[in-house]
Amino acid sequence: MNIKITAAMLRGYPAMMAVKDIQAALQIGRTKAYQMLQSGEIASIRVGRKYLIPKVYLLEYLQGIA
Repeated sequence: MNIKITAAMLRGYPAMMAVKDIQAALQIGRTKAYQMLQSGEIASIRVGRKYLIPKVYLLEYLQGIA
């Protein structure tokens, strides 16, 4: 997958994404999103009980599956 295409696809999302944002971007459900974050498949930052996902981490994940 080309990074420019991927970056363009995520243009409308904030630089620091929430779980609901990665759900929408990847078209996955809430349970699957949390599984991917908890397993480390998608890197994230934990703040208390909340997951924050920098957009660059999601781009790295998408490059890895291409």
